[in-house]
Parts: sequence; C-alpha cells; structure tokens
Amino acid sequence: MQSGGRNRPSCAQRRGENSWFAPGPKSFEQLAARLGHEVLVEGRSGLRVPLTHSPYDAVVWSILGQQVNLAFAYSLRRRLVEMTGTKLANGLFSPPTPARVASLQVEELLPLQFSRRKAEYLIDISRLIDEGAIRLDELEQGAATRAERTLLEVRGLGPWSVHYLMMRGLGFADCLPVGDTGLTSALLRMFSLDIRPEAKATISLMEPFSPIARSPAFTYGRASNSNHEQHLLLRCL
Repeated sequence: MQSGGRNRPSCAQRRGENSWFAPGPKSFEQLAARLGHEVLVEGRSGLRVPLTHSPYDAVVWSILGQQVNLAFAYSLRRRLVEMTGTKLANGLFSPPTPARVASLQVEELLPLQFSRRKAEYLIDISRLIDEGAIRLDELEQGAATRAERTLLEVRGLGPWSVHYLMMRGLGFADCLPVGDTGLTSALLRMFSLDIRPEAKATISLMEPFSPIARSPAFTYGRASNSNHEQHLLLRCL
C-alpha cells in the first residue's frame, strides 16, 4: 500500500448520489494509455470503482472475507443480514448496524458457520464502533496514514482487511490489497511473470499508478481472462 500520508478527496467528492469513487475515470484512462496498459481500459471507458454503501459495510466485508473464498463470504454475509438486518418488501433486508451486531453473542453466529474467531472479531469491532471508540466518519475525513495506523491496532484487522476497508469504505485512492489472491493472479497474467509476485513486487508493479493505485487494481481483475480471478479481485475492491 502506498499511502504516503496523502489525503483522499472530501466526503462530498467521495460519496456522490451513486456512491462512486471520485475523481472520475478519465485521469486513470489517460494514465493507463501513457504507461502502455491500454488493455486495462479497452471496452471499459467510464468504468468507476464502486464503494460500499457505508464504511461499516466495508468493515463487515473486511472480516467476512478473511481466509475464505468468495462464495462462502457471500453466504456468511447473507446469513448475517438475514439475522440482524431489517426485513423489507420483496424479500429484501437492510444491512445490519453496528449497534445490532454489537448486541450479539459469539454463540449466536456459530450456527451460521462463522468461526469463533471471525465472530469475535466482528462483534468486538462493532462494539468499538457503536461505543464511539472507533469513529469511521473521522477516519474518512483524515489522512491515510492515520486511518491505517488506527485500524491496524484493532484486533482482527490485519493489513489485507485494513487496506480493503480503506479502499471500499473510506475511499482512499492510493491503496492496494497486497497479498490478495485475485490481485496477484491478475498481475501474474498481465505481466507474464514466472512466479506469483510477493508484497514488495506487487507494490513495485503498481507504483507507476500512484496516487490512484486502486483504479488499476480493480481493472487488472476485469482485464484478466479468468472469471475466478476477476471475482476474487472484485471481492477485494
């Protein structure tokens, strides 16, 4: 991750009515062409990176997505939403709130196939948010370095989870899910590498796109010929 202390756009810029990341895609399209990576934008003019509907939703995904495949992460989220969300019309549910998840006991999530640790992590961080010990609104208003430092201190949030949360929930532009299977698989294919890139190599390959590394990370997955890789990356981003 190349945070470098950069601030991301203001909240008004970051979350428009369609919850799309700002700035727009034109600058990335121009940069991709200048770097000789037109394949990333061919047939995808105007593609934007979607954010979660709220920072807390990204918190939930960052924990549910740890060490599991995409299909199982979706299953866990569906079960959690059905248990803790508000039922709406047509079989829909509103997402859970920090307060609702904070009220759970670990044993309530185990029948949903949550591991004990995953349940503990989710409930504990939900309580911190509900009690005001973690202020997601303040983190999204501040510097990337502060957000990263604060989130890494939380039990259950490692580098992958923190970078995911900063990208999809807080809207920081210059972040990478270093070590993610989808990203490394896409880089392996796109750069015709002999071995899967480690963290240092991943950062080096993405450095030319700084300070908007999130956009190429997203489109590398879409440009991959493997649907499996594409979906893994979309899970992260």
